[in-house]
Amino acid sequence: MAMAGESSQKKGEENEPIRKENDSESNKKKGIDKKETPFLAAARNGIVEIVCGIFFQNPNSMRETNSQGENVLLVAARNRKPLVLKILKLRLRPEFWNTLSMAVDKDGKTMLHLAAEAPTQDMPSHVSYSALQMMWDANWFQVPTQMHI
Repeated sequence: MAMAGESSQKKGEENEPIRKENDSESNKKKGIDKKETPFLAAARNGIVEIVCGIFFQNPNSMRETNSQGENVLLVAARNRKPLVLKILKLRLRPEFWNTLSMAVDKDGKTMLHLAAEAPTQDMPSHVSYSALQMMWDANWFQVPTQMHI
């Protein structure tokens, strides 16, 4: 009996690292960023109330970046959240807004580059027809340019 218990422990020990590797692989496939903070997650999801709440409680949260080197403005631009960008532009001092808006991620992309990218397949589209999608893209591209970046 002791041998059976030992062998089951060994099996569990052998399977545990495999499970961890599979978890990290599935996180990569799902696009889960381990370095993403609640502040950046709120910006990614367009939850303005949480973004403002965290900003007022901890103004240094504006300096947070994810594993791609994207700050809150880059995350909002990549995920097409114009309300987050507008609220932050109103709340931030102009010199700090300029600093954040000129940031680049690890791939060398600015907020305008990210705003111009086509949405990914996992991003739900609010528009179902091609012509309306093109209109949405054209309107979205105007948001960062209207903010005098």
